[in-house]
Amino acid sequence: MNDVRFRRQRRLVQCALAAAICLGVAIAGAKNARADLPNSGQWLIDASNRRDAVQFTLKASSSSVTGHDDFEMSHSIRLDALSGLSHDQLNSGGAHVSFRLIRDPGTFVCDGWVSHVQGGGSFAFAASPAFAAGLVKRGIDAPAGDQALRLALGNIDLAFIDELNAEGYARPTIGDLVRLGEHGVDMAFLKDMNSFGYRFHSVDNLVRLRDHGVDGSYLRALAALGYKNLTADDAVRARDHGVDSEFIRGLQKFGYTSVSLEGLIRLRDHGCDPDYVNELRGVGYSNIGADDLIRLRDHGVDGAYVKRLAAHGYTHLSVDDLIRLRDSGI
Repeated sequence: MNDVRFRRQRRLVQCALAAAICLGVAIAGAKNARADLPNSGQWLIDASNRRDAVQFTLKASSSSVTGHDDFEMSHSIRLDALSGLSHDQLNSGGAHVSFRLIRDPGTFVCDGWVSHVQGGGSFAFAASPAFAAGLVKRGIDAPAGDQALRLALGNIDLAFIDELNAEGYARPTIGDLVRLGEHGVDMAFLKDMNSFGYRFHSVDNLVRLRDHGVDGSYLRALAALGYKNLTADDAVRARDHGVDSEFIRGLQKFGYTSVSLEGLIRLRDHGCDPDYVNELRGVGYSNIGADDLIRLRDHGVDGAYVKRLAAHGYTHLSVDDLIRLRDSGI
């Protein structure tokens, strides 16, 4: 997937009180306006760990009275996706090159120099009228301003839009498509989620899942451990609370195989991880229910405390006894 970063810095507008009274509305509008991303900038190429691919970067910046905007896109890309750049040129001792990165929303026309699988130069972006017409045909507004550039950087194409429709997602707006691209929700992510039945039917949910690190590999790992058909909310909560396959497998190893997802979240939140369970088992406390684990943890009962009690003759205590002694300061 693309690694695209957009950055924005606002300038503070200062003016005299009299001018602010006269021009306050205009100034507020200028501060809230968003400068378009520049459609020209710099490209860079570096070697990739794959012979048929390169690490390709596009970056640019622009300034205006409303602020400063820049972007950087960097990802591994197949060499044959850079139309006009050959393997021989890339590996030469030095060559002038002109090539294109063609995407549905438009084309990045690149010119520069390469040598020994490294290089750089300038690019200019040209939006595609055919893509704009394809959007209109699908009932979506044509891109305006820098939207075509943002869609190209996010690798949002017509096939992706058709896949959304085929999977039952509500028709996205042009703004929705830009947001999906900027958050890394592309065809690869969509198909990965759908490969084993996850369809969340909402652009907002797709963005939330991507932002919170919920992808196909995470959901597949949970499904393999018995946690299937999660809602978007459940998946995000589990991810946010650190419930992953390693945590679940660690607990299941100690017999916690029927704990609900909510129960796992509670255990994680209260610090009842596999290390804590193993610690209690080491001092003779096995097969403790999830609720009792949480109670023991919340009251500060750990392996070291149980050992201190045993050293003073307090052995074979119940969970309630351990908690009562701990709370009494013994």
